[in-house]
Amino acid sequence: MDPGETDYEAALRETKEEAGLSDTVLTVVNDFKIELRYNVTNHRDGKTREKLSTYWLAELLKPNENTVVMSDEHQDFKWLSLNEAKNLSGFKDFNEALDKCHAKIKEI
Repeated sequence: MDPGETDYEAALRETKEEAGLSDTVLTVVNDFKIELRYNVTNHRDGKTREKLSTYWLAELLKPNENTVVMSDEHQDFKWLSLNEAKNLSGFKDFNEALDKCHAKIKEI
């Protein structure tokens, strides 16, 4: 997060920077977020630090008209079914997060 920024504001900014999608083309489920904590090792100094990633559930409005434009931080993009995403992820906590998102979608 940037100084003075909320986690929600950071998520919207990151979505714009990394996928080219602004909040005007999304319907965000504001009362539903998932936080994942995990350790990462910094490639510059070799130190391991805890990282917190916060995810909101959102619907992309008019997906045929709003194209994802990835930043240079990413190598690939594709739409996947729930099971395909979980198989590709390989992380238990992230897969559990995907299941929670799926349950929320079915609830809405």
